Amino acid sequence: MPTSMDTEIRPAVERASGRRGGDNVSLCYNQEFIALGSVIRDMTHPDLLLIGESDPRAGDVLEAVHRTFVSATSDIRRMNQVNAEVAKLSVNTFVTTTISYANMLAELCERVPGGDVDVVTGAIGVDRRIGHRFLKGAVGYGGPCFPPDNAACTAAASRVGAHVELALATDAVNLGRWIARRTSCAHG
Repeated sequence: MPTSMDTEIRPAVERASGRRGGDNVSLCYNQEFIALGSVIRDMTHPDLLLIGESDPRAGDVLEAVHRTFVSATSDIRRMNQVNAEVAKLSVNTFVTTTISYANMLAELCERVPGGDVDVVTGAIGVDRRIGHRFLKGAVGYGGPCFPPDNAACTAAASRVGAHVELALATDAVNLGRWIARRTSCAHG
């Protein structure tokens, strides 16, 4: 959750170590974006490596460690911890929105005579603004990050009064897809 590094992690580290953050303790938020089935590749050739640093010295150390095994073409983005926490949730929420959008198209194509979601997503994915990645009609998303990150994004926004109707709609589409698939499997 955004602000967890400052409100939960830092105080716990300070209590456990007997040291104060900033004086002699530095912290970094370092989220990696990995997918089941491609963990090693995703760790060594990430599109994005996110470093939320408490201070530039800590970020320098962490970046140097990553540079020993991460591809030189990988984009490392350093920022404060709050922005890194929000960016992590944002990446996964955006991906789940793309997945749910493809699943919405799948439902439409299933109901339209002659409709084929693979043909439709194959065509719209050619547009550079859209791309093909995650644009596949299938069952809903799951896994250890997507559902909790979508919920965390919604909760974080709610805490500060921001509107996240798109994240809520994404979850609703996803849940509907899971229910539809479970129902069709039970009858088929």
